[in-house]
Amino acid sequence: FSFTDAADEPLTTLTPSDIIQISGLVTGADISISGDGTPQYRVCTDGSSSTNCDGSEVQTWTATTGIALVQNNHYVQVRLTSNAANSTMNSATLNIGGVTDQWDVTTINDITPNAFNFTDKSGVTASTLIVSDIVQIFGIDTGVDISVSGDGSPEYRICSDGSSPANCDGSETQTWTSLPLIGVVNNNEYVQLRLTANASAGATNNATLTVGGTNDTWAVTTYTPNDNTPDAFDFIDMNDIALSTQTASDIVQITGIDVAVDLSISGGGSPEFRVCTDGSSEANCDGSETQTWTAGPVVGAVVNNDYVQVRLTSSVSNSTTLQTTLNVGTESANWDVTTENDT
Repeated sequence: FSFTDAADEPLTTLTPSDIIQISGLVTGADISISGDGTPQYRVCTDGSSSTNCDGSEVQTWTATTGIALVQNNHYVQVRLTSNAANSTMNSATLNIGGVTDQWDVTTINDITPNAFNFTDKSGVTASTLIVSDIVQIFGIDTGVDISVSGDGSPEYRICSDGSSPANCDGSETQTWTSLPLIGVVNNNEYVQLRLTANASAGATNNATLTVGGTNDTWAVTTYTPNDNTPDAFDFIDMNDIALSTQTASDIVQITGIDVAVDLSISGGGSPEFRVCTDGSSEANCDGSETQTWTAGPVVGAVVNNDYVQVRLTSSVSNSTTLQTTLNVGTESANWDVTTENDT
């Protein structure tokens, strides 16, 4: 007699065999079972179906040896609990009157890789083809399926050496494709993604790669050219200034913006500002002005790394402070000019 081995069984599951008929006996035969997964057997007189066997049992499920239990033309069935690990076999051996058969139950392959993660990218140029980092697939014991979905016409590739993009180029087992493929990714192979970045500033395209039963979403966000908040800047206050004298500040550099920003000024002493590209000296600023002295406001007057300077006319009174405020984009700084004491 022979049982049909079972494969691709779920883990840790009580699994019954097919039902087989015993023939060739002239007297009752002993029956016993041994093996993995706590195996049991049963005996019935009608094995045409599991239901009929249920209703005609001469021995219910047991692991105990039966003496002279099995008669000619009886039916027998075995069961055991499948292994807790993937791709692992549990076996039961049934012995009837000295004749044996081993029944093997093998669990399903592990098609769920360990978690993998692509590093999201930001600040990329719009409408350009962007390539991900290369990640390795672990934790499977058979070839698994792969598919990709998302924005920006995403594609993937597979290689056997992911230590560098060049090495991946030279060891591709699957060139760039967007098609779902069956059973192509093996344990320890590498995968990489690419997609076209969004055409809009500050927008994100996502690609989801599914390998076996595991997936990760890779996010690619375009550059946002709208930083209109400069780094903090400050003018050096001035003291002991003669009365009613036009006085200029030190020259400060504007940094931390990536768009042209507006300039405006307010305060006492008829304040003005100017903009130049070389603030290393008064003379150099004179020769590189992009905005001459003005009370403004001026739209889009300053770009990153430009220099600004302010001036005002000091008070007509001694020991008096006039203050002006320069607004650059969303940042501002005050400058104080105090006249000399009355001696």
